[in-house]
Amino acid sequence: MRKVNTKDIAEETWSSPKGKFGGASREISVALGRQSQSTDLKERHPLDVE
Repeated sequence: MRKVNTKDIAEETWSSPKGKFGGASREISVALGRQSQSTDLKERHPLDVE
């Protein structure tokens, strides 16, 4: 398994259209090698972590 530092993973922010709600996340599973757009279960991790 790969080791990653969460500080090195880009933070993705989002907000609702009116700006009332928002959040941020880091795609840790993608940094560990998960194929982000794949629907093939063999290319995905059993648990996704953000």
